Amino acid sequence: MLIIDCHAHIYSPDEKRYPVREKPLRPPPGTGSVEHLRQVSRAHGVAAVRAIQTVTFYGHDNSYLCDSAKANPSWLGGVATLDPDNPGSPSMLRRFVRDYGVKSLRSTPSTTDAKAAFDHAGVRALWKAAADEGATVDIFLMRREWIPSASKLIADFRSLTVGF
Repeated sequence: MLIIDCHAHIYSPDEKRYPVREKPLRPPPGTGSVEHLRQVSRAHGVAAVRAIQTVTFYGHDNSYLCDSAKANPSWLGGVATLDPDNPGSPSMLRRFVRDYGVKSLRSTPSTTDAKAAFDHAGVRALWKAAADEGATVDIFLMRREWIPSASKLIADFRSLTVGF
């Protein structure tokens, strides 16, 4: 049986190289690194992992995720989380896919337009970049009121593989 961990957050023990945000949510001591994840995965027969950018630890700095995805392509697929309100995010996603082997975008709603949520120009630009690069999209769908905007986007991007 093929076992894949579809949602693992990763944390570097080197906080000088990979600075953390103010008041980060931390994993238990001694856990969370790619090395620890690999050890636990092997011990439990997990063949591959989808590593998720940890916004509660790094904000939108995907450096550790990108470096980890590039260094471990045989078993780790990176899922980047980018700010849909930042006009530079689509080009960052393209670079992450091309240069680091990132496989997916974790799509979050706009924080500047709560009514639009996912049906927002910045989110659409990120989804277009994902589609253009052959990446998938994971929707961070945490509120019921976001469902209509997410449904509209899914309908508009029918060729894109989208997960929840």
